[in-house]
Amino acid sequence: MDGVVWSSLSEGLHIIFFKAWDDLGNINDGPTPSWQFVKDFSAPQIIINSANDTYYNSVPTFDVDFIDIGGLDAAFYKVDSFTPTGIDSTGWIEIFTNYFDTSYTIDFSMNTSIWNSLSEGEHVVYFKSWDDLNNIKDGNLPQLTFNKDTSSPIIIINSPIGKGFDNPPTFSVSFEDSYDLDAAYYKIDSYIPMGLNITDWNPIFNDISGKVNTIDITIPSSVWNLIEEGSYTIYIKCWDDLKNVNDGPTPYWQFYKYFGTPIIKINNKDGLYFNNTPVFDVDFYDPTGLDAAYYKVDSCDPSGINASSWYVIFEDLNSKNFTASFQMENSVWVSLSEGSHVIYFKAWNYTKSINDGVDPHWQLYKDTIPPQITLISPAQNGIYQSSTTVNINVTGYTNFYYCWDDNPYVITSSTKINLPSQDGQHTLHIKAEDIGGNVKYAHYAFITDDTAPTAQIYGISDHVNFKGGALK
Repeated sequence: MDGVVWSSLSEGLHIIFFKAWDDLGNINDGPTPSWQFVKDFSAPQIIINSANDTYYNSVPTFDVDFIDIGGLDAAFYKVDSFTPTGIDSTGWIEIFTNYFDTSYTIDFSMNTSIWNSLSEGEHVVYFKSWDDLNNIKDGNLPQLTFNKDTSSPIIIINSPIGKGFDNPPTFSVSFEDSYDLDAAYYKIDSYIPMGLNITDWNPIFNDISGKVNTIDITIPSSVWNLIEEGSYTIYIKCWDDLKNVNDGPTPYWQFYKYFGTPIIKINNKDGLYFNNTPVFDVDFYDPTGLDAAYYKVDSCDPSGINASSWYVIFEDLNSKNFTASFQMENSVWVSLSEGSHVIYFKAWNYTKSINDGVDPHWQLYKDTIPPQITLISPAQNGIYQSSTTVNINVTGYTNFYYCWDDNPYVITSSTKINLPSQDGQHTLHIKAEDIGGNVKYAHYAFITDDTAPTAQIYGISDHVNFKGGALK
């Protein structure tokens, strides 16, 4: 084609028409024949529909369209770099290749390994594409800016921990997030359920905007009035608009509900049975510092800081709390009679402010006597038919079990047990347990015989006739 003509043509579709005639003037012209072609020296269009500066906490999906009137061939993207340029795709991630159409409008997700390798914060995605004629669009434009934000909000407890309060306390908490805060909650002595589940959690704020928020939180009187003296831990959780959540055992704020004397919290349940030296689960707290604590059985005298005949738990502790389990003195345990006993506690701080008297106390039972098992009938080591029932008597038990021979124990509530049906010697095993953990075993032997006697006649044939006389 003449270069001047080519240069004069616009981008797009064109049709070339032909005509010819001979020496006699016969002519061929008109709309046919013709040849259609497309003039295309422009690179593909790349249209980014996804919004710039979007925050993502998981692999993002991009809405980007590619258009070329002459036919697309390939497209790629790369994060935080647009080199190498041209059709060299080293280090670029494929969107499509060997494509046979003039437009591509399918959304696509970022490669997971690329996403995982990215740091938190702002990143730029660059795109390049070329058509079948290798007209290429690349360079620093177009580009898409986004932010990777998989970090949960920062929670900062501003108030000191370990202080005592005799009325509803107030504590200060600051929240920070690189994106936007959404909601925060608190809960006393538990951080369950975790995540976005707020069952039994108390709101601090909800559906707010902004990256920073500092707030003072006061425990409601309705909650304060329900809790006893003691140590309490308040757990905080918070999430941002992307639902990145900060929860779990930290951060927390710890305080004491305290009225000037040491706090004694008995965790053991009343009415427990023991068959050996009991272990105490008792916690002691005092935000001013614990000095000493003692226990005594069946008496809370003498009162005050007189510790005569009391047993030491700790002395000169110089700590705000004591939560270690401790065991009753063996000599004390041995001296106790069977049955119910009450353990009394007292403790004081370094100002000699004391918690003593009939409360707090813990009631327990000493039970070292195992259940009793007695065979009523039939006598052991006897021979009996299997229809015979063994009768036993069991007293002082919570559960008892039986089995025959080497079979496993089976729990039962019946004191009547049938003999095995198989002939031979059998042993009945009985095991009884009581509430204190005492165990008693008993074993009884019996012989089962369900086989009838047999008779054998010797020296006389069947069908013999006799006329009197003796049969010898």
